[in-house]
Amino acid sequence: MLETDERLATTSGPTVGRPVRICFVIENLLPAGTELWILRLIQHLDRRYVFPHLCLLDGHNETSRRLLPSNCPSLCLGMQRMRSRHGLKSASSFYRFLRTHKMDVVQVHHADPAYFAAPIARFARTRFVVQSKFDTGYWLGRKHLWLHRGLRPWIDVTVANSQASAHAAMQQEWSRNIITLENGIPMDKLLEIDPLRMPRTAPSPNSTPIRIGMVCNLRSVKRPETLLQAASLIRSQKTNFDLEYHFAGDGPLLEQLKSRTQEHRLQDCVHFHGPLDDVPGFLKNMHISTLTSESEGLSHSILEYLAAGRATVVSDVPGNRELVRHEDNGLLFPVGDAAALSDSLLRLTAEPDLAERLGRHGRASVADRYSLEAMVRRFETFYRELMHGN
Repeated sequence: MLETDERLATTSGPTVGRPVRICFVIENLLPAGTELWILRLIQHLDRRYVFPHLCLLDGHNETSRRLLPSNCPSLCLGMQRMRSRHGLKSASSFYRFLRTHKMDVVQVHHADPAYFAAPIARFARTRFVVQSKFDTGYWLGRKHLWLHRGLRPWIDVTVANSQASAHAAMQQEWSRNIITLENGIPMDKLLEIDPLRMPRTAPSPNSTPIRIGMVCNLRSVKRPETLLQAASLIRSQKTNFDLEYHFAGDGPLLEQLKSRTQEHRLQDCVHFHGPLDDVPGFLKNMHISTLTSESEGLSHSILEYLAAGRATVVSDVPGNRELVRHEDNGLLFPVGDAAALSDSLLRLTAEPDLAERLGRHGRASVADRYSLEAMVRRFETFYRELMHGN
C-alpha cells in the first residue's frame, strides 16, 4: 500500500501505557544525513510513549563515539565486514540485545544494516521490522536490487520520507506496504533570520556582493561541479553585480572542485567552507541557495534554504519537486544544465523583487509541516499505531 497518511501529522497526544521499544540500526553515526535524522529523533522522542535504542554495526570510529547518545541504550558491534567470524559473534550480540530489552520494533537504515538486522530481528521474535527509504535508490546495482527484494518477507513496513522515495521503493524493491512520513529539521534559528533583502544598486568598492551558497556532501550524486560551470558561464558575461559562490560541506570531490576552480580562474569568487556546525549562520549571509543533485529523497539542505527565507534554485528531480514549486517558492532547472542554472541565478540578480518573493513563500511553505516537532509527532504516532494495529 502506497500512501501518505495525513492523520499522522495531526493526531493528538497518545494514551499513556508501556512505551513502544524501538531499536534503530545503522552502520555508524555522522553529523549529517540519515544518521543526523536518527540522532535528532532519539533526542526528542517522548520516553513515556516511545523508548529508543540504538545499534551500530561498527560504531568504533571517533565520530561515532563522539556522537553516541547518552539518553538511550546502545550497542556498538565493531563489525566492519558481515562475512567474518566477527560477523557471527555480532549477530549473537544483537540477538541478545533484542531479547534482553524486549524490543517491539527494529528499524533498519541503509543496505548492510537491513541485510544484517532484519532476519535476526525475526529470529528474536521482534514484533515489527521497519525499513527506512530516504533516497530514490540511485546507487542500487543489480546485486543490491535482488538482495533488497529478497528482504521483503522480513519487512513489515517501509517508511519513505517523500513520495519520490516511496515510488522508488515500490518500483525497484517491490515494496508494497509503504507509508510516507516526511522528515523535519530544527526551525527556530532558521526562522529568526531576517527576510531576504537583495542588492538593488550596481557594485561599488564597498558594496556587498550577491552570495550564492550550497550546503551538501561533496560527492558525485550532488553534482556540485554544475555550480562551478554556471559560475564560469556567468563570469564570461557582463553582469551588473559581483557574485560569490560558497560551498559548505566535505566529501570526496572537495580537492577536485578546488582544482576545477583554479582551471576556471574563479579563485577570487569561489569559497570552500568545509563542514558546518552552524548552518543558519552560513545561510544568514547568503542571498541565493542552490542544490544541483541528480537524485534526492527529501533534502534537508533544501528545507534549510526555504526555512531561512533564501531565494532557492534547485535541480528538477522528483524529491526536489515535492518541496520547490517553480516560480512560487523557488526555481527549478534541468539536472546538469549549467547554462540553465546560470540563467536562473542571473534572473534573480536582475529581478530582486522575485527573489524576495520566493524567499517569503519558501519560508511559509515549510515552517509548520517540516519542523522537527511535527516530524517527531508523526513518528511517535506511527510507532504507536503500528503496535496497536490502527
